[in-house]
Formats: sequence, structure tokens, C-alpha cells
Amino acid sequence: MDNGSESLETVGGATAHAGGLPSQGLKSGDLARLRILVAEDDPANRFVIESILARAGFEVHVAVSGCEALERLRTAEYDLVVLDIVLPRVDGLEVLRRVRSPESHRKDLPVLIQTGRAVAADIARFTDAGCDGWIVKPYKAEALLEKILEILHARGISIER
Repeated sequence: MDNGSESLETVGGATAHAGGLPSQGLKSGDLARLRILVAEDDPANRFVIESILARAGFEVHVAVSGCEALERLRTAEYDLVVLDIVLPRVDGLEVLRRVRSPESHRKDLPVLIQTGRAVAADIARFTDAGCDGWIVKPYKAEALLEKILEILHARGISIER
């Protein structure tokens, strides 16, 4: 990244402009109260996603494995999870299934799956397991933010304007 006012960042191989929010009239302060857990094992992707979300004004927490994501979900409250499907030890699909299980105290938590594959059978598995949406890597920063805002809106989570 350069030190200028605009930066190009990469998520899963895509170059993405991360200098602003989607064109929905949001200000970064609008999102400051919302907490997002990012479960991503790839250090470069994790850094970029965290940077995009922090710049947008979210409070961002990270987990590098499925086990760590489950532990964080047990011990803290989040407004949304960005969940990579390929994680060490416990994969993202299993994390999603545990979050959605009847025993879970977080079964209504919005979950956005990120994946490197857009195969219909995989997408069907994510949807059947209860994800709120999915995004395929590589993607642009604006696409990630728009997908998150779409999920929050659909779930009735208000964003102050």
C-alpha cells in the first residue's frame, strides 16, 4: 500500500480500490458501532479484508481458524461474520452449521461466506447450511461492503444515517 489518499488492495487475487464506501450515501461513522468477525486463514487476505472493513468504520475482530472463530463466537458478541470456507482444523461450513444449530446462542447471527469456488453445488451447500449470502474470491472492496450492507439490511440491522 502507498501512503496516498487512495490505495489498491487485493482480496484473493483481485485488485480493489478500498478508499471509500459503496455509493449508498454512508459515512464511515455510520458503521462504527457494528462488530464484524472475520474468519480467514490467509494472512494477506485477512489483512486486506480487515483494512477494508476498518476503513469503512466497522469494528473488526479476526480469527485464523475455524476453532478460533467458534471460540470468539462463544465469548463475544458480533453483528456479522465474514467466514472463509477453507479454514484449518474446522472448516467454514462446519462453523456455519454449529452457529445455526438449535443449541447455539448465536443461531440468528448473519453470516457471509467467502469462497474461491462458485460451483452451484457448493453454493447450495452454503445456502442449505444457513448462510445469509456468499461472495466469490477474487472480489473488489466495494462488492464486499455492498454484500455486507445488503445482509444487514435484510436482517433488519439498522445503520444510522
